[in-house]
Amino acid sequence: FIVELGRWVMREACRTLAALAREPATRELTVAVNVSARQFLQPGFLAMVEAALRDSLQVAVIAEGVETEAQRQFLELNGCRMFQGYLFSPPVAADALLDIAGATA
Repeated sequence: FIVELGRWVMREACRTLAALAREPATRELTVAVNVSARQFLQPGFLAMVEAALRDSLQVAVIAEGVETEAQRQFLELNGCRMFQGYLFSPPVAADALLDIAGATA
């Protein structure tokens, strides 16, 4: 059930994002979709996400919660190119991020 529900949610998110993108007042908005582990592990899931989102709607797929190099490698091998999570950094406040990036507030 969760996999089919996830497909429906993804289709609806894509439909909503496409509608938002057509309007000047909302074209900069984004849509986030939580994905269950079971859905994520379905064969072809990442390809479906990339095809539905990145190519047709011009948005990026970002893997959240990446904690190990093995997870990052798995995601990269399956077409994901952007990641965030503790593997890279714990959460930081905006001013700390500016310091890390070498910028001044």
